Amino acid sequence: MTGAWVDFNDAPDQIRPKPEERLTSDDLKERLHGRLREVLYHLLPNGKIRNGKFVVGDIQGSKGDSLCVELSGAKIGMWHDFATGDGGDILSLWGAVHGLDPRYRFPDIVSAVPGEWLEPTPWLPDTDAVRAAYVDHLRARLATPQRWWVTA
Repeated sequence: MTGAWVDFNDAPDQIRPKPEERLTSDDLKERLHGRLREVLYHLLPNGKIRNGKFVVGDIQGSKGDSLCVELSGAKIGMWHDFATGDGGDILSLWGAVHGLDPRYRFPDIVSAVPGEWLEPTPWLPDTDAVRAAYVDHLRARLATPQRWWVTA
């Protein structure tokens, strides 16, 4: 292969993801919701969990309870700062903490999220279903008479 010139400039771009692999805002929200407590303590380390909600003083992370984030339910990840009236979803909170507007700076927000958080969260079984299966297993074991004897 001496003297032969091979040009790979027409190869597909290896850096940009394919359109079907691009992360949408809904995908990112879902992945951040799967690690919401970890995300909130990363963004606002002075926060506390009270009555099933994450509370902190403000978007700068001051101590207090003016800013509240829902940890579960239909409004998971939604936040509201009662002192300023600001609020939104988890992406707008990430943007507010870092001084970014998620409507215009979404790529900057995605690049600020740690890479391991962008992976889909592993499926975790519903705790009620696991508990019910365990109780059923115990009932079946208890309902079956056990005979313990040693034959010589």
